[in-house]
Parts: sequence; structure tokens; C-alpha cells
Amino acid sequence: MRFPTDVPVKLVMLGTGGTGGHAAPHLYRMLHALNRPARFILCDGDLVEAKNLIRQNFAPADLGQNKARVLAERYASVFGMKAEYVPSFVETREELMRLIRPGIWEIKEGPYLYKLKREMVLLLGCVDNNKSRRPLATRRSASRKTWSILTAGMRSSPGQVVCGVRRNGRTIFKP
Repeated sequence: MRFPTDVPVKLVMLGTGGTGGHAAPHLYRMLHALNRPARFILCDGDLVEAKNLIRQNFAPADLGQNKARVLAERYASVFGMKAEYVPSFVETREELMRLIRPGIWEIKEGPYLYKLKREMVLLLGCVDNNKSRRPLATRRSASRKTWSILTAGMRSSPGQVVCGVRRNGRTIFKP
């Protein structure tokens, strides 16, 4: 599958615990390296607890704080991006559809030439429960620019990964 190299990217990630917390710094680095406008929105309603310090990407100074906020502020500042996060669980189709709605960017293409470009949306689900996974499974691609979906989650020992790809409103690879 080929992705256009001249459009802005919006990455929305649900879950910032065991899977998302470790993926976040690498995804920030990737977006920074793309050399095009990019947004990364982290979503999680959970707070950092002592039990999370063993296997999640948090430090004792983060205890009691919202997981999405901690990671967004930490890595967005490192890579010169705006920290964007939703400090709550995204558990309804409506909330998810609002988050993945593509925005419009005004891109400079010359000294006096600007062009409007719709951002490409990538959605990652890094959640460890079915309640949080449900909006991902039922969202029916209302956004034609949502290219792919990956959901992965783990608890202390078991885990699972589901991947599917949609393009132009058609399922290319079924989850």
C-alpha cells in the first residue's frame, strides 16, 4: 500500500499504557522525520499508578497524572510538536468519528502560493479491553481518508493484535 508523501498526517492513538506508551516515542520520532505537517493525538482516561511503573513507559514522577497528557507533553516538546491529547476514554462511535475527522491544512508551495490539503488520518488502538475497542470495530469508515487501523493491547501477560486496512471506503485487508 502506498501513502501520498505530500499530504499532512494526523495520527490518533487510543490507549497509552503497555502498548501505546512504548509506541508513542517512536511514533513521534517518525512523524518528526516525515518532514511534513503532522499531528499526534493521544487518548486515554487512565491515571499512572505504581503498578504501571513495572512495564509501562512512566516514571515515579508521573504517578497520579493522566497517561495521555504525560506522554503527549513529554514527547511533543522533544520533537517540536504541539502536545495534543484527550484525557478520557474514547468509548463511543461519535467521539471516535469526531477525532478522526480529517482537518484541512494551508500548505505553502511557493513564495506566494498556498494550497489547501486534507490530512491523511491514521488510527491506532492500543487498548486492552473490549469496551474501548468497540468504537474501533463499529466505526464504518465515514472518513475516506482514514487509511488504516491497528489495535493491540496487553495486560500483565496476555495480549492481542488486530490489523485491517481500508482505502477509499473499501476494505483492502479485513481485520
